[in-house]
Amino acid sequence: METSTLSAHDGRNIPLCHWPAIGSARGIVLIARDLSEYAARYERFALQLAAAEFAVIAPSRALAALIFGSFNLGFLPTRTPVDWFSRAPADVNRYLADTDLLQWLNRVVTRTLQ
Repeated sequence: METSTLSAHDGRNIPLCHWPAIGSARGIVLIARDLSEYAARYERFALQLAAAEFAVIAPSRALAALIFGSFNLGFLPTRTPVDWFSRAPADVNRYLADTDLLQWLNRVVTRTLQ
């Protein structure tokens, strides 16, 4: 998986994850998913598509930060940076089980609150 950004018309950079086609690309597949998910979840599928000569693009979880970055402010005091995700602490805990994701969320929240 590679990462890059796409410049939007308003000047914001939209973070993307992409998997280049292995060989000449026969087409491009855009993975559209729930913004609460992260693109790396689809890596096995994307690698299969890449092996079949399709390039794959998915907006990264950072896109969710652009949209949901301040949502947690409505849930003060908060236990985690993503308490807005669910009322059930166990669901939030599962969401945060990915340590890479937690580091990313900490960076996003820090930038949002500055």
